[in-house]
Amino acid sequence: MGAGARDGSAGERAGRGGVGGAQPEGRAPDGPPNDKSVHSVRQHVRFGDIDGAGIVYYPRFFNFFHVAFEEFFGRVAGVRYEDVLYQERVGFPIVHVETDFSVPLRHGDTIDVAMTAVRIGRSSFTCRYRVLRDGVLCARADITSATVDLDTMKSIPLPERYREALSKVAEHD
Repeated sequence: MGAGARDGSAGERAGRGGVGGAQPEGRAPDGPPNDKSVHSVRQHVRFGDIDGAGIVYYPRFFNFFHVAFEEFFGRVAGVRYEDVLYQERVGFPIVHVETDFSVPLRHGDTIDVAMTAVRIGRSSFTCRYRVLRDGVLCARADITSATVDLDTMKSIPLPERYREALSKVAEHD
């Protein structure tokens, strides 16, 4: 996986640790902006996340991304994600994904999953997710979600309160 890949040696594993909230200065190439517009959730790689090679099985990254997405509602939008789904009956199905994996993750790693909004449209939006371990970018995804009425599964305009919340984590070039 390149120079950033971990070899799993005892010495390398001994240095494993949390991110400690440290962010690279400014903006790392393809890393998250170093400002308050980033919503970030600390997560841990569990045994069930790894495959036979001892690294995170790639579909599990989408679970990491979705945990950050769900937490965004409570932390930034001020509403529990369950209430959005089951009381408001608003859903956000994924309609497009682009993902790059650059550094493998292993059982026991502590990661930060940063989420920003890169596009906010009338009835869809694109969020960028970055998975960092010790400040090193391990994976990145741009995920576009539509906004639908869960009873009809028809497209609806993005509710204003969620548009405002996404604007709080919008990337600005």
